[in-house]
Amino acid sequence: MKCYFQFAGVLCGLVLLCLSNILSADKQFSISDADVAIFKERFDELNKKKFSSRKKIDAYEKSYKKKGIYEARLKKMNRNYLYALMDIERDLAILATPKKAITQTINVPGFSSRENSQIAKIRLEIAMAERARIKKGIEAKRADYGDEKFHLNLLKKEIILWESYFRLAKKIDRAIAKLEKEIFKERTSTMPYKDKLKKLELKKEGLFEEKKEISNPIFGYAVGSGFDQNVTPSLDAAADLLAAFKKEREEAIHFLRTGETNKGESEKRGGKIGSAYIYSENLGVVLDISGSMTKFIEPLKGEIADSFESPHFREIDGCSLNAFFRYPTVTLHTTSRERTMHSFAELLIVNQVDTLYWFSDLMDVQKPVALRKLLDMLIRSGVVFNVKSVNREPSKLLEPMITYFEKE
Repeated sequence: MKCYFQFAGVLCGLVLLCLSNILSADKQFSISDADVAIFKERFDELNKKKFSSRKKIDAYEKSYKKKGIYEARLKKMNRNYLYALMDIERDLAILATPKKAITQTINVPGFSSRENSQIAKIRLEIAMAERARIKKGIEAKRADYGDEKFHLNLLKKEIILWESYFRLAKKIDRAIAKLEKEIFKERTSTMPYKDKLKKLELKKEGLFEEKKEISNPIFGYAVGSGFDQNVTPSLDAAADLLAAFKKEREEAIHFLRTGETNKGESEKRGGKIGSAYIYSENLGVVLDISGSMTKFIEPLKGEIADSFESPHFREIDGCSLNAFFRYPTVTLHTTSRERTMHSFAELLIVNQVDTLYWFSDLMDVQKPVALRKLLDMLIRSGVVFNVKSVNREPSKLLEPMITYFEKE
C-alpha cells in the first residue's frame, strides 16, 4: 500500500510538472495590448526617421539630380526602410502567431508519425525561443536581436527543417528541371505545339503544388510564398497593426520595383555557367570582386552573356555575410560587411529573381544571424541558389542551402 501511494505521488508530480510546462508555454504564446503598443511606437518612430531622411535628400534634390544620384539616394533610403520595417513586422508576427498554428497536427506527405512529431517539436522550440527574445526586448524597452549563440542554436534547428523539406523536394525539383528543359525545347522549336506546351505547363504547376503540400507543415508557409503577403495567422490583438505593416511593406516594395528597368529575360533561357546548367527567366548574379577574384570576373561575365541577355549583376568587394538590422535607424550608409546580404535581399525581394548565382572565394566571415536571414529569404522566394567558389568549400551551415555548388 505504501508503494502504491509513493507511485501515485510520483505520478501526480509528473502530471503537475507537465501541466506547469503547458501553462508556461500557453502564457508565452500570448500578446497583450501593451506589447502591441510597443510595436506601434517602433512603427511610428521608424516612419518619423524615414520622413526625416527624405527631407534631407529633398533638401539637396537639385544638387543630387545634377549629379544623377537623386533617384539612387531615394531608392537606397527606401530599401533600408523596408528592411527595418520587415524586421519589426517579423517580430510582431512571431509574437502574434497563436500556439495552435504551430502545435496543430503536423502531417508531412511521406513522413512517418515520428518524423512529423520531430518537425512539430522543432517548430515549437524555435517559436518559444524567438518569443522569449522578443519579450526580453520589450521588458528592456529596446529591440533585442539575440547574440551569436542564440542564432547559431536556432540556425541548426532551421537547417534540420530545411533538410527535411529538401529530402522530399529534391525529387520534385529534378522533375521540374526536366519539364522546364522540355518546355524550353518545345518553345524554341520551329513548330511549337500549343497543346503539348499547355500539358507540360499544367504538369509543372502540379509539381509546384506538391512542393507546397510538403513545405506548409514544415515551415508554416509554402516555399515561394513571397515577401508581399502575410504568411502566418495572427492573434486578434495584433491584427490591425499587422495589417498596417503589410500595407506599408507592400507600398515600399511597389516603389522599389516600379523603379526597376531591368525585368529579366523575355522568356526562360538555359545555358551552362561553369559546370552548372542554369535555366532562368530572371537571373541574379552576385560577384565578389576583391583582389583575389579579379582575373575570374570577365571570363565569367562572358559565360553568362552567352546564354542570358539581361541578368541582374551586383558587384561586391568581399563576400562576408553579416546581418543588416536597420531598426531603430534608417540611414543611407551601408558598411562593406553588409553589402553581400543587401545584394541578396534586393535581388530576391525587389528584383524577384528565380535563380541566384553567387561567385566568391567564401573566405570571409559568415554570421549565424545572417545565415538565418539568408535561409528565410531563400525559402520565401523559392529560388535556385547556385554557388561557385575559387577557394573554400561552403561551411556546414551554408552548404545545405545551396542547390548546386562548384569549385573552380
